[in-house]
Amino acid sequence: MALTEQEEKVLIGLLAKMERPYSEKLFQAICAHTLTGSVEVAPVSRSGKVLMFRRRPTDPFFPRQWHIPGTVQFPGDTVNDALTRIIEKEELRDIRHSDPQFVNYYEVRKGSGVGENPRGQERSLVFTVSVNERDPGTGTFFPLADLPTDAISHHKAGLLPMVRKRLFPAK
Repeated sequence: MALTEQEEKVLIGLLAKMERPYSEKLFQAICAHTLTGSVEVAPVSRSGKVLMFRRRPTDPFFPRQWHIPGTVQFPGDTVNDALTRIIEKEELRDIRHSDPQFVNYYEVRKGSGVGENPRGQERSLVFTVSVNERDPGTGTFFPLADLPTDAISHHKAGLLPMVRKRLFPAK
């Protein structure tokens, strides 16, 4: 259903008033109707294991699923701002790691199928950091070749296999 001209004017006015942080409901609504840019960091050990974390049980799209650290790039953010949030303020803040290295970008379509994202379409910039398996923080290490069945689908089906191929091409 298309918006009326009056509804469009109201929406434009409301969008002009928005400030971060957005409520979770508002964030989800925006993601459902736009292309979201995200930054993902795959913490990988020398032996080919990736450090993953559980999403919270109340997550509306990925409850209790395994994932790698990532964040949405908000208006005004640089990629480095997003990396800083992930590395200094989120899951990796207490874990020793190398500097982030860019791997590639990864695109995922909105949908509920394998490798799709129910929250919305995303284009992710994917980085890796080297970590020590003796230092998992609150996460768990999994072999890149044998990811958990309850990992976020697009991480398991495409993003992490891309990381594995780039870092360990012979395996």
